[in-house]
Amino acid sequence: MHFQCIVCSIFKEALKNSVYKDVILLSGGTASGKSEFLATQLVNRDCIIMDAILSTELGAQNKIRQILKAGKTPIIYTVIPDDLRRAFIAFLNRDRKFSDTHFYRTHSGSRRALLWIANNHPELEINIVES
Repeated sequence: MHFQCIVCSIFKEALKNSVYKDVILLSGGTASGKSEFLATQLVNRDCIIMDAILSTELGAQNKIRQILKAGKTPIIYTVIPDDLRRAFIAFLNRDRKFSDTHFYRTHSGSRRALLWIANNHPELEINIVES
């Protein structure tokens, strides 16, 4: 089974079976600092956390729809690096290698998806974190 499928399956199970009402969608481009923010700021929150790039409007729409359908509350945390060059260097030094275009596509896509969320779901809590 593909890694993405496994993650989606675990997320669906958590939505169905968890007693937690809040669901954090943690988004941001690759090497933006999402994992560090999760480990330092969100680790003790009583909620479901989906760590995702959310690089497309459709992906954001699907996740939000799933959360709302489960009767839970989506909360958005977007991590944006204070220095894109430093994030790019971190990206280049990772063990997992992707093309340079992947870096820029995920950063621009996650910001575009965030704008879509703000325009289409003004009722949702959106938190923008600078890393």
